[in-house]
Amino acid sequence: MTELFKELNIIDILGIGVPGCLLVLLLGGDQTAALLWADQFQGNVLAFAALLLVAGSLAGMLIQELGDLIEKGLWLIPWLDPKVYAANAVNSTDLAKVKEKVEKHTCAEPGKGKRLLAQCLSAVAALLVVGCAVALLPVAIWTAAAAADDAVWFDPKAMWGLWPLGAMLLAALLLRPKMDFKDDTIKTVRDANPYLQTCLVGHGNTSKRTLFDGWRFVMRNLILVLSVTNLASLWKPVDLYHRVAHMLVGKGGDMTGHLSWLIVAFSCIVGLMLVRYYHYAYLRYKYSLENYIHMITEDEEAKAKGARP
Repeated sequence: MTELFKELNIIDILGIGVPGCLLVLLLGGDQTAALLWADQFQGNVLAFAALLLVAGSLAGMLIQELGDLIEKGLWLIPWLDPKVYAANAVNSTDLAKVKEKVEKHTCAEPGKGKRLLAQCLSAVAALLVVGCAVALLPVAIWTAAAAADDAVWFDPKAMWGLWPLGAMLLAALLLRPKMDFKDDTIKTVRDANPYLQTCLVGHGNTSKRTLFDGWRFVMRNLILVLSVTNLASLWKPVDLYHRVAHMLVGKGGDMTGHLSWLIVAFSCIVGLMLVRYYHYAYLRYKYSLENYIHMITEDEEAKAKGARP
């Protein structure tokens, strides 16, 4: 058991375990407790926790793979790739040194046709994920409310609450650094990232790079969990949405107004998660470049000392 815990890292816990367990609890709700806990184990907390961790880990792995698939294609678009911005933030002289070291180890890019197809499919998939995570929330809650009260119908006016998310994305697009995305040095360093990461194994601040990877994955995967939950709720609303709908209906008055403000808050949360996701990815690759530059600088200094008489 001790060896098992030693093998776990922050990515397994934050990126896989937390989103996976949340998805299992959201989709199962009260039924999850009955299925995994009360009926079989007579309220044994340890047994329930163990089964939840197993089910959550399996669900988290699927979410992680889906996120990696979308992310890989999306980052083929230079202005959406945090590695490009990380390289742009490094001193040009140091970046030239990195290029000199890694240019023989760049990964071959897919053909233009395959690359364009991957970019388009990933962009559409990413928009669908974010759209399902936010835009489907009012529909899902209205579905839950309608299940309890036939007089409740979906009102598109509630969708005005999506404006904070749109404003955040527009601001991020307009405020991004101005740079030449076709710069040969940046492109070479970006394409050689797999080799660079291999060189950094056991070097530099590994714990900090791993930590940023973990936070990046948890932000991304939580958005995917929200998207899957909202999609599932169109078929059968989850218990949480039933409770929210009951609360909103119980408030009386204009349910559209109540729900609109809920969507405003939710849009802000998802928007911040998206911004933090990209920020953590940017920091992860920026630290990787800085660690690699420090490593090759130390090598050059050691060789210079060894060459002295």
